[in-house]
Amino acid sequence: MEEFMDQLFSEIRYAHDKFFVYTYLYNRFVDFPQTQEISSSFFAISMDSLQNDAIIRTAKLFDKGHKSYGTLYKLLNLMEAHLDQFGIVKDEVKDKLASHKIYYQNQEVLINNLLIWRDKHFAHPDKKYFLDKNRINLAEHAPMLVGDLPKLLKTSVEILNFYSYKLFEITYFFKDFQIEHDVDKLFMVFNQHLENN
Repeated sequence: MEEFMDQLFSEIRYAHDKFFVYTYLYNRFVDFPQTQEISSSFFAISMDSLQNDAIIRTAKLFDKGHKSYGTLYKLLNLMEAHLDQFGIVKDEVKDKLASHKIYYQNQEVLINNLLIWRDKHFAHPDKKYFLDKNRINLAEHAPMLVGDLPKLLKTSVEILNFYSYKLFEITYFFKDFQIEHDVDKLFMVFNQHLENN
């Protein structure tokens, strides 16, 4: 079970990191638009790839069905099936499990919208939304705000941490500061290049 939790965190972290890099880069380009012009085609493709992979990776975490194994639903099912492993805190875990299931039920509209975006735009071109002029309809049909998915991922790590700490005294966390540092270094180099040319 520890190995499952480690891998699940890796999947969540990769999705989170892609969103974080995408958002952080976007904001840096707003602050320093001339930097994007250094290599506009590279940055456009990179930003598109980050967004695409973030959506697909996040959607995988919420797939349902018998073939879906590395999901947050599977985590909850495993915890429920192995309640006896929690010993004296079994009742506390049972209560938390119920509240975690309710949390994901309350996020069902967002999760369904995420799956629609993945299935109709990012992973498969849907006839109804294929043309650029029609993509606005997808945004109306399955609305999501910029911060919705990162918040969902952060809460999912908190849920994972509850179980991993109770079982193995392990907690997981994101390293946003490292991403910020790396992107800032990159922008420093680009800005130096602009100043020298």
